Amino acid sequence: MIIKDDVIKMEHGDPLTGVVWTGPFDGDSPKTGADDSKSKDAKPLPRDNYELRWECRRDSGYDFLCAFTFPVADQYVSLVMGGWGGGITGISSIDGRDASDNETTMFMSYEDKKWYSARVRVETTKITAWVDGTELFSHPRKDHEFDIRFEMDPCTPMGIANFECDSQIRNIQLRRLHASEITAAK
Repeated sequence: MIIKDDVIKMEHGDPLTGVVWTGPFDGDSPKTGADDSKSKDAKPLPRDNYELRWECRRDSGYDFLCAFTFPVADQYVSLVMGGWGGGITGISSIDGRDASDNETTMFMSYEDKKWYSARVRVETTKITAWVDGTELFSHPRKDHEFDIRFEMDPCTPMGIANFECDSQIRNIQLRRLHASEITAAK
């Protein structure tokens, strides 16, 4: 992995290559011991009612250019972009079913060397995802369990990985939802 000019270049995953946020989240107990000083001084990130945005591209390879793992309250999910041989996009996992076999499963073709804009909103009532400004799904949270595939464990609590490809990530942004957005969602 190389970070240069605000771009994270993840070389060919063997099978995975990734990066992980090591800073605190809302509700975490204070850490003690030999922590990275930059992470220790970081403001806590939210576990709920927030929005993530990023851009990603696959340079070469054939599988997922990006799986972004993020918290959903005290659980985690991954938005997989281009998995299962390059064409499946969806959330892993919902009620024990991964992105290739649940209500969010869809086929999307991703061209090499093309930047894609992605956005995920985690609200107390639902998880919504967009690619290039098009809403892919809005999945309710009530009565559903969320989890990740075991391969993505190293990406918790928040991280990005690729699988058997070379890819790049840039312009990662996270913002808390405003109170008016949270009220409107209920």
